[in-house]
Amino acid sequence: MKHTPWKLFYKHGVIEIQDQRGNVIVKWTGFDGADQSEPVKVANARLIAAAPELLEALRHIRKIVSPHLIGAEECDKLDAAIAKAKGE
Repeated sequence: MKHTPWKLFYKHGVIEIQDQRGNVIVKWTGFDGADQSEPVKVANARLIAAAPELLEALRHIRKIVSPHLIGAEECDKLDAAIAKAKGE
């Protein structure tokens, strides 16, 4: 599945992550029980907004590297991260 890039918007403590058309993908004020400071909320939102590009980058890297090049353990980590992102 191909994901579209997302954009981050932050106003008055409310975070929105939108697709390229402006449709809201995620809207929240933070995570319950987690650090609710503004820097932490914004850092988490930036990571979520970057998720589609990060996944695509991992897929690309995994296609061009082999266990002989970077090691089996590192390839396993790439594979695990990609599987987690895909819900596997």
